Amino acid sequence: MADEPVTPDSEPTDGDTPPRPHHRATVVGLVLLGLLLLVGVAGALAIRGVEPSAPDAFYTAPDPLPDVPPGSVLRLEEFTPSLVTARGWKVLYVSTDPQGQPLAVSGVVLAPRDPAPQGSRQVVAWAHGTSGVAERCAPSLLDDPLELMSGVDDLIANGWVVAATDYPGLGTQGPHPYLVGQSEARAVLDSVRAAAAIDGTEATSTFGLWGHSQGGHAAVWSAIIAADYAPELTLVGTAAAAPALLLGKLFEADEGTSVGNLLTSYALSSWSDYYPEADIDAITSAVARPSIDAIARGCIESKAQILALGLPVEALRATFLTADPVTTEPWSTYIEENTPTGPVSVPLLVTQGTADTVVRPFTNQEAMTQRCTEGEDVELRWYPGLDHLEVATQSAPDVAVWLRDRFAGEPASSNCDAVLNDPPPPGAEPPADDGIGTAEDA
Repeated sequence: MADEPVTPDSEPTDGDTPPRPHHRATVVGLVLLGLLLLVGVAGALAIRGVEPSAPDAFYTAPDPLPDVPPGSVLRLEEFTPSLVTARGWKVLYVSTDPQGQPLAVSGVVLAPRDPAPQGSRQVVAWAHGTSGVAERCAPSLLDDPLELMSGVDDLIANGWVVAATDYPGLGTQGPHPYLVGQSEARAVLDSVRAAAAIDGTEATSTFGLWGHSQGGHAAVWSAIIAADYAPELTLVGTAAAAPALLLGKLFEADEGTSVGNLLTSYALSSWSDYYPEADIDAITSAVARPSIDAIARGCIESKAQILALGLPVEALRATFLTADPVTTEPWSTYIEENTPTGPVSVPLLVTQGTADTVVRPFTNQEAMTQRCTEGEDVELRWYPGLDHLEVATQSAPDVAVWLRDRFAGEPASSNCDAVLNDPPPPGAEPPADDGIGTAEDA
């Protein structure tokens, strides 16, 4: 007689009977959970071995903060930059959050050692790319705070002061509002005010903006709010390399890739700490949380730090999102609110590599098309074959020339005719309908 089939409701008749299906699923789930927990622990240990130093007492804000205007300097520490032609200061200054409440922000200010030719200097506000969301990921904490400033030698050689914010929550007490436009922009604009308050800079209120990636997002947001937030400052132009402009499309385009898992973890972790109504558990798998948390503790300011995040980043390929942030509230609202679509009234230059697999080229083609349609003075420059990091360093000399012309009052050229009418270069085409999220990893 043939054996009777074993069903979920029947009892096994001997020791050779396979486990019940729901038992098998439970075992698989427990094994997966155990593996991901181990990955989270291993990732945390790897990160601990390469993480930068924790912020020291310099970064601790006075409590309470003094009642002083935004841009006021709270603390100053001169240091010797790696660029011998520059003087440098680490600075702790006052800014405001998007609700107008004061907070302390750290950063770096540089000025040429040579005397100012006219007794004063124009300022370039540098907005850095993604470094992480943990307090210890502030660029000013690096052994060489100039290491990640694209084109800083050209900026100093032109006689300009450089104001480089860390952004709120990096260096200073967190959370860091990652890609929260109003937060980044206020910190950038107040860094210009702080630079002018430092004896020895000879900084004026005339400034330009220059940023990369997250910093490109910050630079464009700064241009949007500058006239209202800092009306005493004179902005002459904004340059951005591979800026993160269309946040929703970038989330979708990078979904499932290594870089997408990394940056989405940063954004979800940051926003769940920053926005009271953002519940990360509502859109992510419980077994993914150890990996997300490990990623949020790590910085990406060096190759060693990036490699240390490899385990938790790759673990998210097994399980990560349970809902799409782009279409799920309140996340979709936060994405929309922090997408910089407001008008920019000064010349805008965007430099973009066609081989960028982090900020996809088609997103900035679309963003600039929208601005051209609205009649803005914009220029989109393509750099064939350059990736996300290369375009910042290799376009920096061109950006310095462009900023020099803006400071000189030269009219900016626009290539909106080409943006609107010419096909994008190879590598910058929009993806096929079924291509979102399947592009090659960075």
